[in-house]
Amino acid sequence: MTKFLLHLISREDVMGVTSSNAEEGGNSKRTASVAQNLIKDQTESILNALIAKEAVLSGGKDTKKGASTEVKHLTALVNQLLDGYNKLDDNHLFVMPWLCPKLSACIQSNDKDLRSIVHILVQRMFNGPLSDKMKSAKSGTPTLQAT
Repeated sequence: MTKFLLHLISREDVMGVTSSNAEEGGNSKRTASVAQNLIKDQTESILNALIAKEAVLSGGKDTKKGASTEVKHLTALVNQLLDGYNKLDDNHLFVMPWLCPKLSACIQSNDKDLRSIVHILVQRMFNGPLSDKMKSAKSGTPTLQAT
């Protein structure tokens, strides 16, 4: 699933990175919208699953060996996904503002490599599209959000 998500997000026609999308018909816009929703929903599902499994395991509620294996597998999956997101150019990464709140929850992970990838992604987001929001929040001036 992670390879599929990374393939989708790397496509310029899906993420609306190019200006040629404005010239295309409504059908391709709908397809791109569905693909963007799929990327968002599946990324959030994978991250939520890891967060929930880690919470159960660290809470001592599930001491089965299988639970530990599940967390290791999910951690590897999330590492692969976020590493792929980290390799995206800024134009592709910055069209995913929904990612930052989910990354904030992942910073609590028990996996050092995952925390490192999350830290790098959050820094990139705050140096990019979120930097304008931070500047306007400090000055009290609202910013327009692209929809």
